[in-house]
Amino acid sequence: MIAHLPLASLPNPKKVLVIGGVVHEVLKHDTAAIQVSKTYLPYMSSLLSSPRVTVFIAFQLLHDALAPGGHISTKGECLWIHLPLIRDLKKMTAAIFPIAEYAYTTTPMYPSGQNSFMVCSQDAKRNLRTPDENVHNAIFILPEFGRTMVEDLKIILPLFGKGVGRKPKKKLLLLGSGFVARPCAEYIIRDPSNELTIACRTFASSKALAADLPNATPISLNVTSSANLDAQFASHDLVISLIPYTFHTAVIKSAIKGKTRVFTTSYVFLAMRELDQQAKDVWIVILNEIGLDPGIDHLYVIKTIDEVHAKGGKIKQFLSYGGLPIPEISDNLLSYKFFWSSCGVLLALLNNASYISNSQTASVLKTELMSTAKPYFISSAFTFITYPNRDSVLFKEWYGIPEAETTIRGMLRYQGFPEFIKTHRDWLVGCNSHIISGLQWIGLFSSEKVKPRGGDLLDTLCAQLEMLMRDKEWECDLVMLQHTFIVQWKDGSEQTLTSTLEAYVTRSAVALTVSLPCGIANQLVLNGVFKAPGVQVLYTKETCDPI
Repeated sequence: MIAHLPLASLPNPKKVLVIGGVVHEVLKHDTAAIQVSKTYLPYMSSLLSSPRVTVFIAFQLLHDALAPGGHISTKGECLWIHLPLIRDLKKMTAAIFPIAEYAYTTTPMYPSGQNSFMVCSQDAKRNLRTPDENVHNAIFILPEFGRTMVEDLKIILPLFGKGVGRKPKKKLLLLGSGFVARPCAEYIIRDPSNELTIACRTFASSKALAADLPNATPISLNVTSSANLDAQFASHDLVISLIPYTFHTAVIKSAIKGKTRVFTTSYVFLAMRELDQQAKDVWIVILNEIGLDPGIDHLYVIKTIDEVHAKGGKIKQFLSYGGLPIPEISDNLLSYKFFWSSCGVLLALLNNASYISNSQTASVLKTELMSTAKPYFISSAFTFITYPNRDSVLFKEWYGIPEAETTIRGMLRYQGFPEFIKTHRDWLVGCNSHIISGLQWIGLFSSEKVKPRGGDLLDTLCAQLEMLMRDKEWECDLVMLQHTFIVQWKDGSEQTLTSTLEAYVTRSAVALTVSLPCGIANQLVLNGVFKAPGVQVLYTKETCDPI
């Protein structure tokens, strides 16, 4: 197509110069682009070394190289995405050529399905649009907003989030500035119409997160004060809560008073569900479990189950496990590091668990949870163990798989984690040398004074563990999540389907996978995609597919 336009516009083309690469990109890098091509694309750039080839750079050289009345055609990028760049390209070429026109066509593999070209001619009298060719002419007919900016060179749309056409401002409140908050905050401020307030227990923490984020304002907020919560909720359009789940009942109550929409990444528990009707009465959405686990796990469970059911299959067994840091930085007695709330990690160990195995319900007391841990194989690179996580029984109903004979959702950890946790709960009963070393490492036998935090032993323990187990600036972390489905098809045959997420990211996979889904869902609500009120979770195709 890029060759068709100039060839179709010339009466009798005889000699054609083909230049590799996109011209305006070459302009950015000059000869460096040619050298990079020779180094990394030797097959494609082999002709550059031919004695028959002479390389020219820049539009002025192209203009001078043309025969009288000659044309050039270069890639013009996407009208819907790169409008400022196209405008600059038009100005650049129009300053050199007497005729420079922008044309576009449909190419499914290109961004937004559109491909485009800037066609230039030396001949000021040349009509690039053949009068008797409707299709050829239509390529040059731009949408009015594009024509005004590209042809008239007028700025009628915001180039960098400013100017005419800007969306109404929305005020968002982010509760928590901890380990996972950064990617969510960055995603929210991508839209310049979003004004973000970052609230934390200490102003220093929220200020540090907001320091280099545009449209972000730090504040100090005591979430244990309902009056403080009420005041902030009343002045914001939407709240994202990344604080521990124990505060979420109070958060939702303040949201109902202020008629403010709320998002959380935490599991919904009974006290939150009991506020469903009150949320519906004031017509606000309270969307929960929109993080990693829970969150991303729901998205691909629902997707797979819907696909199996659509083909007439049945889910006979469903198992889901997730967790973890990468092994090379698991250099402590717990083989774990805190990439999210330390308090949340410890509180999660205090839950009873239940699941369905071979059509029978099994229950595990929190005091026995670590004793149920068993090896789980995903890859020979990892020595995983798994144990049940909370109540898996209810997911048989929530996921819409009444036919399932086994339903288990569990946590992944490295070997050694359960023994250490169990001994800390049971204290010194049956300790071996490994456990004694762990107790010494945590500081239990030290004479050094520990500074209390938060007024209770749990917060103080969290502070000590964060100091010992906080990741370093250079360290990566790992998210490993796997669903296994045993499917029975209509002909009676069985098949095992797996869905595996392995995210390995510097600073940090957990933060990205927990807070980005929340940020995406937040923007979808602001854009009017999610409207149904009430306390909701991602258990349906309607809520999962848009995310």
